[in-house]
Amino acid sequence: MGVTTQGVSRRWFITKGIPGGLVAAYTVLNSLDDVFAEEVKVDTFVNNGPSELRYDLLWLPEGYTDTAKEQTKFKKDVDAIVAASEKRKFFKEYGNLINWHRIWVPSENGWKMPGGNGTAFNVEHKKTSVSVNEKQKLSDLSGKTKTDLPCVLINASNDVGYTRREVLITDLNVDLAIHELGHGIGGLDDEYTKTNFKGINVSIDEKNSPWMSIDGKVKGIKTCLAKDADEKPITGYFKGEEAECLMGGAQPGLDYGILCTNGMILGLRKKIGMIASALQENLISVKKSASVGIALETLASRTYTPTVKAWYASGTPEEMDALAAQLRAGKLDLDSFADKKYKSAAVSNQKNKATLTDKLPAGSYVMAVVVKDSNPAIYLDPEKVTVAQRVYRLDAA
Repeated sequence: MGVTTQGVSRRWFITKGIPGGLVAAYTVLNSLDDVFAEEVKVDTFVNNGPSELRYDLLWLPEGYTDTAKEQTKFKKDVDAIVAASEKRKFFKEYGNLINWHRIWVPSENGWKMPGGNGTAFNVEHKKTSVSVNEKQKLSDLSGKTKTDLPCVLINASNDVGYTRREVLITDLNVDLAIHELGHGIGGLDDEYTKTNFKGINVSIDEKNSPWMSIDGKVKGIKTCLAKDADEKPITGYFKGEEAECLMGGAQPGLDYGILCTNGMILGLRKKIGMIASALQENLISVKKSASVGIALETLASRTYTPTVKAWYASGTPEEMDALAAQLRAGKLDLDSFADKKYKSAAVSNQKNKATLTDKLPAGSYVMAVVVKDSNPAIYLDPEKVTVAQRVYRLDAA
């Protein structure tokens, strides 16, 4: 463990052949960042798979001083957040698609309100916002592993929580931490100013908000004027409010409501998609009257295996080239192929693997595959992020 004094790093190490075996090496440093860069170790304490196919949360300590006791406390505090998350329906269902990492970085001082007092990231609490003054350090450490959302955990209990797309900040209130993850993962809005209204639970149209389309399917969502951090209404901005929802207040025992759970799923799927692996959409040669054999691995949640449907059409090579280009340019869905020129393809599903098994006569074909998250909690998907597609050009000979 490095010890720093006035821009000098003292590192002790064991050597052979030197009386006493201890040597003190001094290196002049520009900042503490140099020490952290040498000592950084990423602890992936919940590993659910390769980062390219997972949502990655990185936790960093703020105000935990350089002692073994404080390092152990940081680990336990993050573990408590994980345990609290697993009590919520979204994480119970999609926790298998999330990796949790942490990096230990000690602070010179403990964190005290309003902050900015020599801690690892100099997090400062202002009247209506929380800021990270050591942004470059945060960026450098976040780059040590794939990070979809860097999360700074403040070693204090002052109800300090704040999230922007580039960072989540929370203190030791675990319910507040899960509330902030709603902002970070789901892009959900509630108490923020109008410049950040982009979530599924906000609208600028009172009478034609996104949640109006599920009226009758879902009860308990009412349209209210949105409010800022000071609880003042924001004219022209509306929120879909649920009677009991963690995003309405970080209260113990509350879960994300139906609308906000929907938003959490969309936020996750925006990052990791639906298809884990599949053949590239190039021209594929297959043997006539033999199984096509194209296989797709999908990203399933703990309960719901994605729905996979496929269709194909045949024609001249030139017609099929043009059709493939046309289909790839659009956003397909499960109802895209009502036209009689398309035939339903046979799909063999085994867990999260779908294989196209049709046996085709000699000729030129286009095969289109649509994969959809089958979770019935998805009522709204305006950008179709819970749907993925592959369009293949086949020649059977």
